[in-house]
Amino acid sequence: MKTLTLFASFAVVLLSGCGSTPRGIQSGAPAPPSAPPAPTTTSSNFVAVGNMNTARANHVAILLPDGKVLIAGGVLAGYPVQLPLASAELFDPSTRSFTPTGNMMVPRSSPGAVLLANGKVLIVGGSQDLSAEIYDPSTGAFTSTGNMIPVGTGSSQSSLNMSFATLLQDGRVLVEGDDAEIYDPATGAFSLTGAYTNADTLWITSTLLQDGRVLLTGWAGCALWCESGATELYDPRTNTFSVAGPLAQWGNVNTATLLMNGKVLFVGSDEMDLSADAELYDPTADTFTSVGRMIGPHEFSAAVRLSNGTVLISGGQLAGGSGSAEADLYDPSTEMAASVGNMTVGRHDHTATLLPDGTVLITGGYTTWPSSTNTAEIYKP
Repeated sequence: MKTLTLFASFAVVLLSGCGSTPRGIQSGAPAPPSAPPAPTTTSSNFVAVGNMNTARANHVAILLPDGKVLIAGGVLAGYPVQLPLASAELFDPSTRSFTPTGNMMVPRSSPGAVLLANGKVLIVGGSQDLSAEIYDPSTGAFTSTGNMIPVGTGSSQSSLNMSFATLLQDGRVLVEGDDAEIYDPATGAFSLTGAYTNADTLWITSTLLQDGRVLLTGWAGCALWCESGATELYDPRTNTFSVAGPLAQWGNVNTATLLMNGKVLFVGSDEMDLSADAELYDPTADTFTSVGRMIGPHEFSAAVRLSNGTVLISGGQLAGGSGSAEADLYDPSTEMAASVGNMTVGRHDHTATLLPDGTVLITGGYTTWPSSTNTAEIYKP
């Protein structure tokens, strides 16, 4: 079984066969800058747009009710020190331009972020404290909300208090870090859920299922050694976790995308130069089934479901740390993937956000390791 070594005091993760780190982990292992990525032939489906005001990777991008996209946090460089950013900016699809908005109250790298029912954005984790904050699009400002509860040991999601945030069907938010908590927007307070089934977890994906449960996948036993393949289901009706069916593949660094048929597509790889593995989770049967491979390598990639139900998987990490420009399109009706050409630049640890007109905004990430990029582009199906 795949293993991972974590030194909590320095937030260092060494992934066997990997040169970078999954979402929410600081990398402290020495890594020289890589050579520039090889030139790519871009596809007409991808068009460059105005650059962000700040280069960033490991950031968040949230579609707002007015159609703009909030982009916040991340890091300028992945080596030798990852310093979280507090800056935030807005992308306006009508002008295809970026403008600064208010800074976060706390610098954050790979935080959890979710659009609340009231149109505001909750941002949690990704910092060295237990703080959480709210972004109000009407004022362009961030304000503090209740702090998370200091219960966990901090040995699993790393010293930066990495968290996922998943909006539940009742409007509350499941926050998954060292411990699982519920954030209630009505009170601005956090409360603990039942304990995880696995000990010392490091979650890589979190997906709201159509029946209201939440599927988590990642690593377990991370006090010293992490083992891949941890899968759990959270049921908000009982406020408890249970073990889900085992992954078909390694379950290393992957994306999880809810399909229109209720299944979940996982795409991931722990080999930087091989085509990524793909598998489907069926909530009814509680099973993971392999569906072959993607066309390109997609370690530390971004995935987004398009308006027609297909899934765009973009980018990934290449040997040496630079970004891949390859993009694939997965069709659930055939359970097959096809190449849609290359992005304008290679990137990994970036974001991909579906816009109201059906196009996709792709921002930031690492193009040439260890520096992040401020470039952005639009994918048009």
